[in-house]
Amino acid sequence: MNLAHTFAVAALAISSVTLMGCGGGSQAFKFESFSFESKGTELIIDGKVQDAVSGISDLVGAAGEGLDGDTKISLMFDIDELKFLSSQSMAVQIAQEEKTVAMTNSNTVIIDIKAAQMLIHVAIDMGEIKQSHLVTVPLGDVQSTFSSCLAQEEAAMKVNDKKVKVFSITLPLPNPESPGETVNKDSTMMWQVDSKNVPKEIIVEFDLPKKAKPEDPEDKAFSLVHSTMKVSDKESKGGAPPSEVFQVPEAWGSDSKTTVEKDDPKIPGMQNVMPDAIWKCAGIPKTKVPEPEVGPNGLFVTQLLAMHKQAQSKILGAKAKDEKVVVLV
Repeated sequence: MNLAHTFAVAALAISSVTLMGCGGGSQAFKFESFSFESKGTELIIDGKVQDAVSGISDLVGAAGEGLDGDTKISLMFDIDELKFLSSQSMAVQIAQEEKTVAMTNSNTVIIDIKAAQMLIHVAIDMGEIKQSHLVTVPLGDVQSTFSSCLAQEEAAMKVNDKKVKVFSITLPLPNPESPGETVNKDSTMMWQVDSKNVPKEIIVEFDLPKKAKPEDPEDKAFSLVHSTMKVSDKESKGGAPPSEVFQVPEAWGSDSKTTVEKDDPKIPGMQNVMPDAIWKCAGIPKTKVPEPEVGPNGLFVTQLLAMHKQAQSKILGAKAKDEKVVVLV
């Protein structure tokens, strides 16, 4: 498994949310209606605070040369109407000798329990190249069991009065001490919440390979370093979001459209940053460790590397390197 493959697996695992139980605190966490739109993103790699995009560029060395940009995450929950939206996007600028290429990659998931459907919208805009797709997933009769299922999941989420664990998955990463072998590492995601259970910060803990000589594309030596991604919205607020945020935007009307069943093997990889409690109680199969070749829209490392490669190969005509990266759409 090469480094690009590893980055894709780790990053997709971060953007695919799987809730696991954990005790703590005097009162169980409970999902409430709220609106969260990220206002800042911070990346800490091996104890050093870095900009989210340039930090990844430094981590992977020549593979991410010239990267700059920003990431955005939105979460909109209406617990009374049983409507849930998660959206993530990345805008990237890639500086090349001839010009700077701007790209945006986005993934939006809307789950409507009462309407018994999920909508998934993925899009990439690279100026000369635009792709977008709308997927409809029928959920069947899940409304009758949704609330009781959610309550059961909520009971095990709380870490302490300010944090709830919303993600935990064990990933096989390449072992830097034994070439050709893997070592299991845990990746987790938590929400930092206020007294009304409104998330103020999304905290992702994970390990990533760090090249020993980032400036040398031929050097294969690496180590695994602990990394933390923090995405914050200190102004997030409780209460139901405007109803129109859950409606299909007019701009999606011209997209290519597909209807697939919820047990389709590609669906778990579409989970975005939707909490697994919502995902599970909507009757959607639990996310598995994804294969980079089929992942739809991994955030952070996956998007950076894949978007950089697409800019090189499709827009600038540069020869793509022989590395595996995630397919975005």
